[in-house]
Amino acid sequence: MSRLTEIQKAIEELASEEKEELRDWLDGYDPAVEREWAAIAQERLRQIKSGEVAPLDGEQVVKEMRQLAKQLLNSEFPASS
Repeated sequence: MSRLTEIQKAIEELASEEKEELRDWLDGYDPAVEREWAAIAQERLRQIKSGEVAPLDGEQVVKEMRQLAKQLLNSEFPASS
């Protein structure tokens, strides 16, 4: 029996909560990181609502990210002449 088959059989025997925990672990889920991201998002929303900062236009952000990606790609892999 292969190690993979053994692992698969062991997973089948896990309780549903344990399977969820395993899934989270395999996906790199970290509750502490999720809480931190939620706190950051809440703070940003508070700042926007209070007028401390202006929200960014999503289409403009995507456009700028694409331009940045192209610049990085060109600097990593310059066209040969």
